[in-house]
Amino acid sequence: MKFRQSIVVLICAGFIWSGCASAPPHPGASSADSAATTNTVADGETADESPESTALSAGKGNAPSLAHFAAGQSYEANGKHEQAREEFYLSVMADPANEAEALELCKQYLQQQHPEKAVALLTKVCQRPDASAVILAWLARADLLAGKTSDAVAASNRAMQRWPEALDGYQSALEAMAPAGKTADMLKTLDRAAKHVRSQPSALISLAELYSACLKRPDPAATPARLRALGLLDRVAGMKITSGAVWERLADAYAALGEAKKASAIYTKLLEDPAAPPVARNQLQVKIGLNYMDQKDWTNALKQFRAVVKDDPIRFPIAWYYLGILAEADIKADNAATKMAEAADDFEHALRWGQAPEMAYYRLALLRADMDLADEAQRVLDQAREKFGAGFENEFYNAMVRTRLRDYDEAVKHFGAAEEIARSNSPARLDRDFYFQTGSACERAKQYQRAADYLKKCIDLKPDDAESLNYLGFMWADRGENLAKARAYIEKAVSLDPKNAAYLDSLGWVFYKLKQPREALPWMLKAVEFSEEPDATILDHLGDVYLALGQPEKALENWRKSLAVEANDEVKKKLRAFDAGAT
Repeated sequence: MKFRQSIVVLICAGFIWSGCASAPPHPGASSADSAATTNTVADGETADESPESTALSAGKGNAPSLAHFAAGQSYEANGKHEQAREEFYLSVMADPANEAEALELCKQYLQQQHPEKAVALLTKVCQRPDASAVILAWLARADLLAGKTSDAVAASNRAMQRWPEALDGYQSALEAMAPAGKTADMLKTLDRAAKHVRSQPSALISLAELYSACLKRPDPAATPARLRALGLLDRVAGMKITSGAVWERLADAYAALGEAKKASAIYTKLLEDPAAPPVARNQLQVKIGLNYMDQKDWTNALKQFRAVVKDDPIRFPIAWYYLGILAEADIKADNAATKMAEAADDFEHALRWGQAPEMAYYRLALLRADMDLADEAQRVLDQAREKFGAGFENEFYNAMVRTRLRDYDEAVKHFGAAEEIARSNSPARLDRDFYFQTGSACERAKQYQRAADYLKKCIDLKPDDAESLNYLGFMWADRGENLAKARAYIEKAVSLDPKNAAYLDSLGWVFYKLKQPREALPWMLKAVEFSEEPDATILDHLGDVYLALGQPEKALENWRKSLAVEANDEVKKKLRAFDAGAT
């Protein structure tokens, strides 16, 4: 499991890539100048770079443009932001060469979910023959959010053709491909970029990050894309870099590709710098801790995070968050109460300082539910809703908390709300795990048809999903419904996991429901054999099978064993009924 988030995120569900590519040459540069800026820094040379903003044209200004700009500033000073934006818009339309102002307005329009306004503005700006790659890329993003995918592709192509050495056009092209999952096409686009990208650390690291983002997960395998990304990073590592920030970014990129040792070596070297301020040192320790977690070295990860919160308990809620995760991971039967309390305390510390990740709230809420502290769990969920809004995550984790509190009707309601949200803006969230959790809650809420519908969706998405096959098969068997299909589903689950005690019990149970106790018995005995510890449900079922086979002594023996494991009123009724019959 990777504990860090990907450094680069492709556009998805309205999220806009902030742009990590290095700057293209100034729009006014000639083609000869552009060529001169490409591949100019050889390995071993110092490679410091100028900020991306220098690539944007500021325009020459004219009377109408300046007048609108002055009016916009006046409105802005008086808090009239809408009127100010309109004047700035008119200013750019009068002087389309003012790319800097156009980009600022574009970002505001997209943030306010007005992509059509951004498209109108940038279309005018990009009609200029020397429009920069940055502006063309943002036009592509605006087109994409406005639902104009073909226009987005066209704008990206213009950027790539006009400025092949700048990554902006390639980035926006990837964003257009990402929703359709065109990974092969995305990698081809990056291979094209690799032929032109400037040999500067920022550009090379950015390209490596893009390769990394296109991989579905940090894959240690020697895939071509991963090898290309590592080659780019190794190339940067061979340069004479004077900037600590560039070295840290290089380490981050290595870490994202699963190269924990290379990343740690850089982080550790940076940490040894006596001039590094305390905040920077603590940040590096957090990253080193994450690297240890990626390597499943929990002990050293714990040391790093503890050192951070000891040195600065307020400024690094993320360290408290990971301490909570490590405490959760250490929960065992003999220390559950202690470790749950420790994890909850760590998450509370993370929340206390205001910058904790959203998941810190949900992990704490789930812990409070496991501790049967329903009011505390709800308090944390309400805090998360107030801070992050009533989105998919909040509804989903409300449902998960309600499930753990055994309030299944409420859980089903929240799962339904999460599903509606995801359908409208992030359908990829509706995956097998979501449907399984929802189906399970529906079954426990006695909404059996809905449960079956959700579990069938799991099986449609993953035909060899043994857990879903068994769950649905057992539910039908337990209710005496669809017994032939239930048997087929459970048999498939057993074939996929032949030593799973729960699946073996289900198969025995469906034979029992089919009034075939002789066929049921060997499966039940196997279920007992493969149980890691005595299971009350399996022992109860075995008792029922023995009774059906006319062996009441063995039935009584197994029912009593079941009660010794877990109290159950239904099993008690069987014993009382049997005793009453005997007298």
